[in-house]
Amino acid sequence: LGCHDGVIASDASYVISDGEDSVTYRRQSLSHPIGMNYRQATMEDRALRPPEALSPYIALYDGKVGCASWHNPYSSEHRMLTMNNRGSALCLECHIK
Repeated sequence: LGCHDGVIASDASYVISDGEDSVTYRRQSLSHPIGMNYRQATMEDRALRPPEALSPYIALYDGKVGCASWHNPYSSEHRMLTMNNRGSALCLECHIK
């Protein structure tokens, strides 16, 4: 989370909800939980693809969404994304819309 400090990467804020194991990343109109159990989320939200259907570029750590689910410091993609997000491709790996 320290990367989005306005120096290394765009500035963002974070919200920690009581009783949850995740934080929510917020920047402009974007908001996304970090640290959530992805499999559990797919059971509660049918608009998410099952973990087995995700691209191998989408890393889950102990089954949880993390910064490296989207970013790879060795990536040649814009903003060090794990894959190209043209047409929201990265977002649509998880989200069925």
